Amino acid sequence: MIKLKHLFMLSPYIGVITGMYVFKNAFAAIFIYHAGIAAAVCLFHGEISFNTLFKFNNPRLLIFASAVCLLSGLSVVVLWNFIKLPGINLPVIMEQFKLSGINKWIFLLYFSTVHPLIEELYWRFLADFRGRYISVGDIIFAAYHIPVLIFFLNASFVLLCFAVLVAAARIWRYLKQDLNENLTVFISHAFADFSIMLAVFALY
Repeated sequence: MIKLKHLFMLSPYIGVITGMYVFKNAFAAIFIYHAGIAAAVCLFHGEISFNTLFKFNNPRLLIFASAVCLLSGLSVVVLWNFIKLPGINLPVIMEQFKLSGINKWIFLLYFSTVHPLIEELYWRFLADFRGRYISVGDIIFAAYHIPVLIFFLNASFVLLCFAVLVAAARIWRYLKQDLNENLTVFISHAFADFSIMLAVFALY
């Protein structure tokens, strides 16, 4: 059932479209996105159990999940020549989105710390979609990445990334809803974001 808190799922789409396509600024995109879901977390904070926010039961699972997510960036580097958009000029694109010089390191720090925290608080802890297999929330979460990915990847791998993101959303939801491995959700997501963004920066 769609509730008022679920309307904030539009936040990443508004952020990406205005930030990346209108302002041509990655910082604008992520700040607009975060403003939306942070507002949702504030408005509906009573639905989040902050006392168990960083609970985890299985240290080995935490380490394993984090290690797997760290491999995301390595995969990007190894496969780059096969997955990149033909004729892409990565330095020009990154400059266009204000991700050059010291800005890229500031963005990396924010993207790998604040971003996964706010994102998981909303998508897995507040929106809290249920589904035995794939939920509407998993699909909407994965789909907002597509308008970003098309700047960098060819169409086939954009679709593949979408499928991987749907699977990642389902796995994080499983870790939170079924296993109560809350800290593992945050840490593994942070490692994934860090490794992917670092890989992109390393490529140029």
